[in-house]
Amino acid sequence: MVGAWLAGAGLLAIGIELALIAPRAIRLRKKVRILTALLGENRRLTNHELEILRKSQAETHSLLRPYLRSPLALALFESYRRRRKARFGSVRVAATEGDQLAR
Repeated sequence: MVGAWLAGAGLLAIGIELALIAPRAIRLRKKVRILTALLGENRRLTNHELEILRKSQAETHSLLRPYLRSPLALALFESYRRRRKARFGSVRVAATEGDQLAR
């Protein structure tokens, strides 16, 4: 008999806790929906801007292609290469980009 009373009291306590937590859970659920919508919109805008950047990069590359292959540009790049080699010396074979020991 005491066990039945304890079980009933336990169920009553659980019901009271659920009644107290329900409004908070509902508010939290609404906030999560709003944040999810904001994140989705932000992701959509970011992807759109990245697509615009990719198109601009492709356009810039296509516009610069004739100039990068011209004899003047090749001579300029060769001049930069000679100056860099004279300034820094030769670079070891296993050097990687950003390697401090590459000089």
